[in-house]
Amino acid sequence: MVQIKIRPAEADDDLMIEKILGSYFLDRDDIPASQFTVAENEDGKVIGCACYDISQKEYDGRRFGEVHTIAVMPSFKDKGTGKRLLKEILRNLAREKDRKDLSDTVYVRTTAPGFFRHEGFSDCSPDLKKELWDECLNCREYNECVQKILSGKLSELLKE
Repeated sequence: MVQIKIRPAEADDDLMIEKILGSYFLDRDDIPASQFTVAENEDGKVIGCACYDISQKEYDGRRFGEVHTIAVMPSFKDKGTGKRLLKEILRNLAREKDRKDLSDTVYVRTTAPGFFRHEGFSDCSPDLKKELWDECLNCREYNECVQKILSGKLSELLKE
């Protein structure tokens, strides 16, 4: 069995983060490597990455966390790496929640809703995009958007 180490990303991981995200055509949105968590194989190679973001706008009276990105190299998919990355960024987000009085609800916009449903997230109305993300309001592809919106309660998602 391959040993995977989950750790905070370092500046040296930047190129691999770009490569992994690029393999799925995912936008990085200028998020620095320091905000990512990475999965590293036993050879020390970065094989996956994930990060979260905290909203600048409020919903139901509070700012909220968003799973921004999770991506694993195709040859390492379906081995639990994505799940481990998700749990780690949710733990990190929970620590932020306590310090910044964030909502217990965390959201994700994704083209892989099955993964998130399996991990305890539930579907939300597509119209929620307009309320939560300003960039969705002005997106020219809004009516053809393939991203699904899901949410979950941090307190429940982190239960083992």
